[in-house]
Amino acid sequence: MPSDLRLKAVIFDLDGVLVDTSSLHGRAWAELARSLGIEPPHDLEERVRGISRMASLKIALGAHIARYSEAELVELATRKNEHYLRLISSITPADLFPGAIELLNAHRSEGIKIVLGSASKNARPVLDNLRIAGCFDAIADGFTYKQCARR
Repeated sequence: MPSDLRLKAVIFDLDGVLVDTSSLHGRAWAELARSLGIEPPHDLEERVRGISRMASLKIALGAHIARYSEAELVELATRKNEHYLRLISSITPADLFPGAIELLNAHRSEGIKIVLGSASKNARPVLDNLRIAGCFDAIADGFTYKQCARR
């Protein structure tokens, strides 16, 4: 194969690609709801997968969301994240999906650049706990991107 057609870089997402953190998000949202005396929906984990923190909060609180001001909702979302950070502190390399580390190592041995692209602002602590942060040549997470203005 001509050298200019060889794979030069790969971009991985984190959640659901290298590790499953959706159950931890679900648990954190459920903990928050229950701490407010609200029983979360039975399918909460599935419904909050892949959506924003504030959209997830709306699902977790359901009709009770009207009780809270915008500032209170922001504070509740922050409380949920504190629950989530506590939960991800227990993640270990054993939580990586089967074959994930082998795939990263195979790309590295071929000289392919490895990049993480994640909207999560918690990507770095997850990578640190998985002990794979050093596998990436670059990390673009929720702290490193700028929202583009529509024209």
